[in-house]
Amino acid sequence: MTSSFVATIGLEIHVQLDTQTKMFCRCRRTVDAPPNSHVCPVCLGMPGGLPVVNQGAVAMGVQLAEALSCTIHRQSVFARKNYFYPDLPKGYQITQHEAPLATDGVLADPETGEVVRVSRVHLEEDAGKSIHPQSGEHSLVDFNRCGAPLAEIVTEPEFHSPGAAVAWLKELWTLVDFLGICRGSMADGVFRCDANVSMAKVGCGELGVRTELKNMNSFQAILSALEFEIDRQTEVLRTGGRVLLETRLWDEGTGQTLVMRGKEEARDYRYFDEPDLPVLILEPMWLQRVVESTRETPGEVRRAFAHRFGLTREDVGRFTTSRKWADYAFEALERAQDIPAVCNWLNRDVANAIHQSGGDPSALSVAPDDISKLANLVESGTLSLPMARNVFRTMWSRVLPLAQCLEDAGHQESDESTLRTVVGELIDEFPDEARRYVAGKESLLRWFVGQAMRRTQGRGNPQIISQLFEKLLNRKEHP
Repeated sequence: MTSSFVATIGLEIHVQLDTQTKMFCRCRRTVDAPPNSHVCPVCLGMPGGLPVVNQGAVAMGVQLAEALSCTIHRQSVFARKNYFYPDLPKGYQITQHEAPLATDGVLADPETGEVVRVSRVHLEEDAGKSIHPQSGEHSLVDFNRCGAPLAEIVTEPEFHSPGAAVAWLKELWTLVDFLGICRGSMADGVFRCDANVSMAKVGCGELGVRTELKNMNSFQAILSALEFEIDRQTEVLRTGGRVLLETRLWDEGTGQTLVMRGKEEARDYRYFDEPDLPVLILEPMWLQRVVESTRETPGEVRRAFAHRFGLTREDVGRFTTSRKWADYAFEALERAQDIPAVCNWLNRDVANAIHQSGGDPSALSVAPDDISKLANLVESGTLSLPMARNVFRTMWSRVLPLAQCLEDAGHQESDESTLRTVVGELIDEFPDEARRYVAGKESLLRWFVGQAMRRTQGRGNPQIISQLFEKLLNRKEHP
């Protein structure tokens, strides 16, 4: 049944910027240190601690805004956002409110091409992390994250399905990875998303009362939370109820959104300009250097793969899931004599090795150049594909150089007289299979070739072997 209500979703994404230190102090930014081991009077909000803006964080915010095609403002203002929570030791958060770093950006979904407008990009500091043990007897607070630099990206309310919102979020995640401004996992909290959801009658022209969803630390959690909340609000409206303006938490265990508190409005936070920080002014020459240093976006890299190598859309998508994987694949393909062959190596053997090694292509012991060399050796007939794959596995598992592995593997056997002997022996050993092939069961040719490859320990040239089998079997000859 078609629903008489339409969903509208807006996203607020917090990206923890990959700086060495925090946003307003010299404490090291970390996600895995012992609790409360990287704190100081500034990030703990003690009397006399004065904030100083992290220039590296500002540069990363500018690069993000540039990649999102935002209008970057030469002047922006930090403000105090006042609220009380155990993981906010100052009782306020330093953020940007009325005068953000950048506004009016866009980012397209790579699959559908639909453009989503970005309302603003602003800089702020992170709060600490509350930890609630299962016993429920007490809660703990880790202030290591407190003061970490964040860029917040706020979209316009332009999504109308959970799937579209999550697909766009994945593209944003890929973007910040390609820019090199955010590293880590969503489980570490370096990329977090809050979602505003409202339902309204189809064609009414107005947005419904919204709820804000928090506590979503994976793309699957975001998808599930949005789907549940849309169903919940639809049922409330369908039965004549009223959706309340509130903040709700996603409970992974129950698969439900639960009420956290009433939704705050801007006036509840009592914003005012941060008195300890001057107006942030971006000097033109500095701004130009930062903009020019912005790395290629995923869209630009995808176009480079397609133009340079003529790859299919599927291969382009696979090779641009992360910056490190794109760099690895591009370098391997640049040296390829047979691009489809190198693509097969990357999609199969290399991808499997990277997965088993922890997912980091840059940590793989096999260099991209070695992949193209192996593919070229197979193409030239120097190695059979099974031999080349054995060489790759040895290089990867034993961390050995290609030259040594090739020397140990030897060369492909392509001498026709030697291979003719092997082929003849197999035809003599399997006369029934030979007769069935001659009678029309052509699939047995592959079986015979496989037997010959095993007999030669993978060293036989499979093309020559196949040709010899075809000739001898069709002539019913034996050497």
